[in-house]
Amino acid sequence: EYLATFKKTVAMHEMFLTRLAHHPVFRNDHNLRVFLEYDQDLCVRGKNKIEMFGGLVKSFSKTTDEYYLSATVKDVNDFFDQEMTFLQQYHSNLKEATSRADRQTMKHKDVADSYIKISSSLLQLATTDAGKLERFLAKIAETFEKLR
Repeated sequence: EYLATFKKTVAMHEMFLTRLAHHPVFRNDHNLRVFLEYDQDLCVRGKNKIEMFGGLVKSFSKTTDEYYLSATVKDVNDFFDQEMTFLQQYHSNLKEATSRADRQTMKHKDVADSYIKISSSLLQLATTDAGKLERFLAKIAETFEKLR
């Protein structure tokens, strides 16, 4: 369970750093590039007992307002919000266009099926009737076959 949580946290950090690296303000930032391209191990020192106790005291000293604000206020970035809004709108428009294209395709198929029925009916009528009307009906049936 810990490993899954750790992997999820790493993935979230990677996504955040990717978004940060593509942001117009930070895209050309030299220090960020150095940080992202750093390939050596980082030395992480654990906290000693005094530092842990100091952190505990600081956490107790937070007011309820600070806890409330930290729980309800999230980091808002206009650029990412605009991008997310654009992508959501693009997705909904694409979905709508796809459904409309599917409906139009079905209507075209229905029209083609109707042309087939009309054409076959005209051919049957042409075979039962002899003379000039036979040729006329056969040509009309052929036209409907071409239209489909």
